[in-house]
Amino acid sequence: MIKRRWLFWLLAAALSVFFAEVISGSSAFAFFDAWGLLVILPLYGLHLLVLASFIYKRARPSWPALFLAGALFGLYEAYITKVLFLPPWDLRLPFAGVDLLAITTLVLWWHPFISFILPLGLAEYLGTSSRDVAAALPAGLRRLFGRRWLQFSLAGLLGWMQASSMPAGGGLLAGLGGLAIVGGLTWLWRRQAGAKQALADLLPSGRTQTILLSLLVFYYVWTTIFLRPEVIPGLGAQLIIWLIYAFFIWALHRALQQAAEQTRPVVTPRPIDGVRVAEVAFVYLLSSFLCGYLPPDFKTLSFAVNILFGSLIGLFVLFRAVASLGPLKESAS
Repeated sequence: MIKRRWLFWLLAAALSVFFAEVISGSSAFAFFDAWGLLVILPLYGLHLLVLASFIYKRARPSWPALFLAGALFGLYEAYITKVLFLPPWDLRLPFAGVDLLAITTLVLWWHPFISFILPLGLAEYLGTSSRDVAAALPAGLRRLFGRRWLQFSLAGLLGWMQASSMPAGGGLLAGLGGLAIVGGLTWLWRRQAGAKQALADLLPSGRTQTILLSLLVFYYVWTTIFLRPEVIPGLGAQLIIWLIYAFFIWALHRALQQAAEQTRPVVTPRPIDGVRVAEVAFVYLLSSFLCGYLPPDFKTLSFAVNILFGSLIGLFVLFRAVASLGPLKESAS
């Protein structure tokens, strides 16, 4: 069974890398260098697969569970990259040894939505017979994301963001390379399996899940020790990160308890709209090309928009997700 699933796992990991690293420009050519293939791809793949399989071990995914799992995903930016302690950009809000803007941007916005929910949902759409991630979205949000104008707008924004971190023409080249890899993996998977299985049946489970979790733990230990260890601050700042970890682990546990008790709508799978997929990809590539020729101030603006608006969205969703879990006393029941 693993031999039939590994290609889907690779597709899901590649989608996460594409959205989180290629589009952000952090590793625009992650699929074409050793660092990307040996470090970045396992980083995103292990997080996505372990967290998604952990959710499915308890229940079908709910919106709070997906968001909170994605926030745990984003906390790798503390000990693996150390960015939550010392971000590489100038726009900062330091507090007690951690950077609050980095936390709200990466932990509450970028990784939950861009690294986890979006690639997991797209992998399910492209390569399975289920639509659990789409069903977990709030009904209004699900309808909104089905609108062509919003899909085109988001594709344009992502292209603008990618072009803003690269010289003119570089965004288009990175986008073409990333789409070629993701598209090729999608074709290979659908040719092999035909998208006949549900997402729940394709995620790792049992002994395989334990092995992947062990690899992820090893990854944390290795990168904590050998990747910029001098940036790790004193115990006070680390204690803040530990408390954030504890909060999100507790909240995810509550969300999974709640999800196991609830029924959610079933979204009927529809055939892939190849024309729409091609149109969205074209808008993204066109934006990544044209925005590469914008003045520098407009490129910087995309970074500020991502941080400020992304932080506001993340804080709002966090508040709604935690509020939906009910009073703290219920966790003891």
